[in-house]
Amino acid sequence: MKQGVGHANAKIILMGEHAVVYDAYAIAIPFLTTIMVVTLTKGENTIKSELYQGNLDQAPKLLAGFVELFETLKAKHQDTHTYHVEIQSEIPMQRGMGSSAALSNALIDAYYAYHHQTISFAEKFELSMIAETINHGRPSGIDSLTTMSTLPVYFKKGPHYEHIAMACDGYLVVVDSGIQGETLEAVQHVANQMHLETTQAAIATLDALSQQAKVALTHNDLTGLGRYMNQAHALLDTLGVSHPIVNEMVQHALSKGALGAKMSGGGRGGVMISVFKEQDQVERFITFMKTRGYHKAWVMNLREAFQ
Repeated sequence: MKQGVGHANAKIILMGEHAVVYDAYAIAIPFLTTIMVVTLTKGENTIKSELYQGNLDQAPKLLAGFVELFETLKAKHQDTHTYHVEIQSEIPMQRGMGSSAALSNALIDAYYAYHHQTISFAEKFELSMIAETINHGRPSGIDSLTTMSTLPVYFKKGPHYEHIAMACDGYLVVVDSGIQGETLEAVQHVANQMHLETTQAAIATLDALSQQAKVALTHNDLTGLGRYMNQAHALLDTLGVSHPIVNEMVQHALSKGALGAKMSGGGRGGVMISVFKEQDQVERFITFMKTRGYHKAWVMNLREAFQ
């Protein structure tokens, strides 16, 4: 049976979320072990996923960007065929881990694989942003870029970016709060405050912290990275895009030896990220968080992940 299969990975924004919308720098890390797979076969314009199973034209709002992207792909190639789409995902939705961008990139790859065609990076990015604009209102593009990347990205809208040569000994720990993030609402909340000097100053400081964090990552300065993460979280909380539960998780991480901890992604839920120096600290922290009801956690060795 003819089919096309596309893959994309999750992402974690380490620094610069929200500020990146306003031409500030951000750092994002591809989470290569957590992936999205889209399989395209001949069908009757149906979809099968954990979220929804049925006709594409009746898909829920969460898939609106995906459906629009699929229609755009077909219109671009004057394609009158009908398809069945199957989605298999390890990336939790609405957690700030790039699930919507990964879904878009996996669909694009599946579509072109089905038709035995290739697509340039620039074309793929542009197509992915169609869905991201519907999903998030004013996307910076960092999710689209990082979910199609295999190396950490230092990013500014444009896109202007470079890959980071990671040289940091330590562990990045990601814990799911269990609360769905509200990226669109959080982005709008910041936009509504951008006329305030305090908000503009916070965005400028977040930009500077991203630049400092890049230096820390390339100079094996985990202590410095942790300090910049803590400062960034405080600013993001002041902007009103964190969540009380995530703030509590941050304090748990710091109390268990984390050098830094913060929200990640759109905010108002989603995941909390933290950095630890030693593996035994990581293990104790994850065990502790399970006793508090947080059972979904991922760990990345920063030194080994991108060698």
